[in-house]
Amino acid sequence: DRAVDLVVPLCKAHFPGGESKHDWAVVFYSTWASGADELRLAVNEVASDMGNEPPTAGRTGVTPKRQRERLASLAEKFKLNVKLPKVGPFSKHAIAKIGGVCCDCEGQASFCQTLLGSAVARQVSAKGKIGVVLVSGGEEKLVHQASTMTPRA
Repeated sequence: DRAVDLVVPLCKAHFPGGESKHDWAVVFYSTWASGADELRLAVNEVASDMGNEPPTAGRTGVTPKRQRERLASLAEKFKLNVKLPKVGPFSKHAIAKIGGVCCDCEGQASFCQTLLGSAVARQVSAKGKIGVVLVSGGEEKLVHQASTMTPRA
């Protein structure tokens, strides 16, 4: 549901390029796979932690956290040793945008194959695995490929 999901739905026609002012982590998935509902919840949690907002965010009156607060929260949540500067970062923009591409949705199979490569795209589309691509400055890098969608307990 786009009104509550924090993950930006992406496709070939709407995909971050060199003009994007944000870095992106994009999850490639299939809707039919077991664990798809759990994946949706997990990726939405990551999107929230990173500072993504639903389309209605500007109308809620809630002030977004500064990046410094987000980084400190992530460090505490995941027990990371983060060394922040004495001041800043002050931006209220997301640390990274989180997007999703449905590889079994209409017309997206060839797009998934182009970005993921044939072998990984087959794993996503035919076996219900996921792939994750980082996009920064218009450059794509596959960072995670073909793991199961069912989260570990």
